[in-house]
Amino acid sequence: MGIAPSPRLRPHALTRPLPWPATLQVYIEEGIPPSTVEALRALGHDARPAYGFARSTLGRGQVIQQTIDATSGRRVWAAGSDLRGDGNAAAQI
Repeated sequence: MGIAPSPRLRPHALTRPLPWPATLQVYIEEGIPPSTVEALRALGHDARPAYGFARSTLGRGQVIQQTIDATSGRRVWAAGSDLRGDGNAAAQI
């Protein structure tokens, strides 16, 4: 698909709309600078840190990618698992 897996698994913010009247909480996970949280609050957002177990609210990601090695022409598999989940990536030989 031409999309590198790592940008998909980087720290991010997740928004959750609340019942009417419309308000919005923005959960920010570890890795986002505190200055960003403060800047969002200054704009009127209800920005809240999501650390530790609360990070599971933001989702999890595991990736398996197949590519062709440019030097050898052989098929290569790569895998990764982000820190939010309980998965892991392991080589199979």
